[in-house]
Amino acid sequence: MYMEFLGTAGAFRTPRPGSNSKASLEARMKKGPFMRTGPGIFIHGPNVLFDTSEDIFYQLNRASISCVNACFYSHWHPDHTMGRRIFEVFNSEFLSDGKNTRVILPENVASDAKMRLGFWDHLNHMQEKGDISLEVLSNNESVKFDGCEVTAFPLSNDFAYGFILRTNKNKILIIPDESFGWWPSSTNFKDIDIAILPFGHTERHFTTGELNYPEGLIFERNEASFEDSIELANQINANVTYFTHIEEFENLSFEDCKKIENEFSGQNYKIAFDTFTIDI
Repeated sequence: MYMEFLGTAGAFRTPRPGSNSKASLEARMKKGPFMRTGPGIFIHGPNVLFDTSEDIFYQLNRASISCVNACFYSHWHPDHTMGRRIFEVFNSEFLSDGKNTRVILPENVASDAKMRLGFWDHLNHMQEKGDISLEVLSNNESVKFDGCEVTAFPLSNDFAYGFILRTNKNKILIIPDESFGWWPSSTNFKDIDIAILPFGHTERHFTTGELNYPEGLIFERNEASFEDSIELANQINANVTYFTHIEEFENLSFEDCKKIENEFSGQNYKIAFDTFTIDI
C-alpha cells in the first residue's frame, strides 16, 4: 500500500496561464515535478481518493490508475470538487460491468453540497445512473477498507475536514486545505507517523523578500500563513511532515522548495510534488 500526491497545487496551478513568474516559466520548460496540478491524494491498494480537482482526468492517467473504489471530499471548494465527472467516465454502465465508486461526504460537506455549485444535484444524478453510491459520514465517524481505516473530523472552519488514515504500519494525518485556526487538542492527534498539511501562504517570497500578496491580506481572509503551518507541524510533531496545496502566487521554484526543506531539515519537513509517493 502506498500514497501518491496526484496534485500539490491549490486553486492556482503551476504553471498558471498568463503568468511569467519564475515558477511558471520553470514549469513550462522543465515540466515533470516542476509542475503542480490541482489538489488530490490517492491511496494505492484500497484505491481510495481524496478530492477531485479539474485535473483529475490527467492525474489518473499519469498515475495509471484504472479503479477508484472510494472518494472522500474534504470540502466544497471548486478546486477540490469540479473534476467529479470522473466517476461517470470510470463507471458508465456500458464500460464498467456495473461497478461504481463510493463517494463519501462528511456531514458538513454534504450540507454545503446541497447549496453550492450544483454539487449535490450532480452527485445524485450520477447515483441515479449507477455510477456512484453516495454516503454521508457523521463527524468523527470511520470507514474501513481493505488494509486501512479513514476517520473524518471537522476543522475550525467547520465546512472543511481533515482525515486520520490508519494502516497496519502508520497513523497518518491528512489535512488537504483550510487549516486556519485549527490546533490538535485530543489524543487522536498524538503519535502521528506522517502528517500531510497545507503549505499556507507567504506574504513575502521566501528568498527574494518581494510581496506575494498585499500586506495583511492573508490574515484578513482567514488564511493560514506558512508560519501557521510550521507551528501546526511543530505541535503535531509527526515523524515526517509533507506540505502540499501550494499556490502559483507563492512563486516557489523547485530550487526554492529545496532551500526551504534544508532550512527545516532538523524537523524532517518536506515539500511534496506531483507524483511523489510514500510507502504506508
